[in-house]
Amino acid sequence: MEKKKKKVPTRQLLLETAGELFAENGMKGTSIKMIADRSKQNIAAANYHFGSKKNLFIETLKFVVDKLTANSNTKPGKISAKNFNSELENFVKSRCKLLLSKSTPTWYGGLIVRAFHEAPKPVQELALEFFSPEVVYLESLAKAAKPKIKPFAAKMWAYSVISQIIFYVFARRMILIANNRKSYSPDFIKEVTEHIIKVSKAGLKA
Repeated sequence: MEKKKKKVPTRQLLLETAGELFAENGMKGTSIKMIADRSKQNIAAANYHFGSKKNLFIETLKFVVDKLTANSNTKPGKISAKNFNSELENFVKSRCKLLLSKSTPTWYGGLIVRAFHEAPKPVQELALEFFSPEVVYLESLAKAAKPKIKPFAAKMWAYSVISQIIFYVFARRMILIANNRKSYSPDFIKEVTEHIIKVSKAGLKA
């Protein structure tokens, strides 16, 4: 006997559907009707659960940040010059796996990137909740490896490491087309990870 699929609660269905559409089309390019049509719910259901498109975007972003943060395993308490290489490698590997692999819906990263580009400032600040601890962690890592580094330089290095990873999120479609791929394979993600680690190490030495 075939098992029945577990019914997804309406609120979660709307969140996930809206997230995909917001990531694809942006906040301005997505309407409540589009979300209702794709989720096979009525507009009244979206208004009942969220009140407005802006609130729905905010709740969708909170949903994604919570999911990503729950799977984030940065351990800032173990930073030192001796374990700089292993800490950096673990950080980049975990973030590439988190944001680029099939285990995470591709629209998660896309939604956060969209939030920075076109969402209202309060929404952008919400998106920063995921990245701010990452920046602080990497700054601390840079200072441990290079004690005389200037604070601004440490911050710029942290931004550089994160930006390299985010590039593969934001430009996923372009990269897949350019490399004749349908998705990021484990081997491709491994090569990307190793490249980012190599460039990041060289950047800090310079």
